[in-house]
Amino acid sequence: MALTLRAPFSRFIKRMSRSTMILSNAVVNTVALSAAGIVNAVIMRETELKNGINVYDDEGNVRGRSKECAKIAV
Repeated sequence: MALTLRAPFSRFIKRMSRSTMILSNAVVNTVALSAAGIVNAVIMRETELKNGINVYDDEGNVRGRSKECAKIAV
């Protein structure tokens, strides 16, 4: 993921000073890590997003399933 993000900016990175290059690499890596985490969460919770999750009342009884609650939970 980080390599994909670096590709469009490679010509700009080559012209940067050493300290700016280190900072830009840190930013790119942080963005890549965040994006990978989001994609991982969606993939791992795909079943809940498609089928919904159980919605309970105050007494703990199942009242139904909700896809909207699953989106909010993920």
